[in-house]
Amino acid sequence: MPNPIESEDLWETILAKLPLKIVTRFKPVCKQWKSLVESPVFRNLFVSHHKDQNSQSSSWSLMNLDDTEEVLARYRCDTWGLERSLGSYISSFLTDKFDNHKGKDGQARVVAYTSYDGLILILQNRTFYVANPVSRECVEIDPPPVWFDRNKLFFHYGIATQTDDNGVVLSYKVVVYAQSINPRNGLSDLSLMIYSSATGLWNLEPLHLPFISCIMFHDFFNPISLNGNLHWRARRDNGYEVILSIDFYATSVQCRGTPFPDLEKFPRFRRVCTTSQGCLMYINVDSDDHKLHVWKLSSWEWQLVSKTSTDVSLFGYIPLGINPFDATTTYFWSKNRPKCLLAINLRSGKLVFHNNELEPSGNMEHILRSKTSLFSLPLWLHRIPNTVKMV
Repeated sequence: MPNPIESEDLWETILAKLPLKIVTRFKPVCKQWKSLVESPVFRNLFVSHHKDQNSQSSSWSLMNLDDTEEVLARYRCDTWGLERSLGSYISSFLTDKFDNHKGKDGQARVVAYTSYDGLILILQNRTFYVANPVSRECVEIDPPPVWFDRNKLFFHYGIATQTDDNGVVLSYKVVVYAQSINPRNGLSDLSLMIYSSATGLWNLEPLHLPFISCIMFHDFFNPISLNGNLHWRARRDNGYEVILSIDFYATSVQCRGTPFPDLEKFPRFRRVCTTSQGCLMYINVDSDDHKLHVWKLSSWEWQLVSKTSTDVSLFGYIPLGINPFDATTTYFWSKNRPKCLLAINLRSGKLVFHNNELEPSGNMEHILRSKTSLFSLPLWLHRIPNTVKMV
């Protein structure tokens, strides 16, 4: 007669190699299966197995901020086993949860994405929702105080998360930030209204900019959410471009400015950042050696990761970013005919051209205006923490 403990270990090993889409189907079978699949031991085993799959590990998309269409998408990956792109899941989720719901008024739209946690921030009228469009778990959040709406010129949104070592979301913070004119000096002030899932409350936080001189936000509408931080590209009044970062899980909310590493040069592309393997990355072609340089932000300093020579000049290309799970692969889109997607291996310099006859879509203009955001799924189907109201 087989040992029950050995039998359970065997099933854990087998199930850990399957996609999450299949694993979740075992939960309703019986209490024993449900207990096994939801145990921390199985979760750690599953994450450990799929963590080493690199670029194949999970589904991800480069999303337009103005709609739910994708510029670039990868799915049918080992971890989730999805047959559709993330953009299609988001579109169908919004339609089913909001557009077809008679009790809700106003158009619901996605206003912010998390880079790696599978969560999106939805706004409908003045009400916010945090959701996972694949699992369809959705949490309703009370709107911020009415007085915050007064005398503000622009509203923008972000969501910052706190995770454990396995990428499980422990808490999240919804951030509404607005600019207003200071009547005393005519300069723009920045106000942050922050909602915490841990307390269920909104709080107004003061923000101290790291420079005395004027800051002009370039990608103010499009922060990068990463490791509890929001990052923006900005320009000082002396013309120097910097990355502004706010850690929403620090003891006090502070803004840190990190100048780009190539300010004394004239790079080929407009300076933008991307993410890969949980790090903030910056890619550009150096004006001196004409090589593709990749930097990583570490301890608030830029570290040069690689310099790669390519067989193409990259004139007429738009950088799309680095593979979020494989830091050795970066993507470019050709603006010239024939249109194509170019993948470059940063170790070998090898070029791979995809879809050589692919016609351009209107959303390529969003890339030129930095109106895209990375969205990917985590390595585990975690619940949204400290839920207030499920919808």
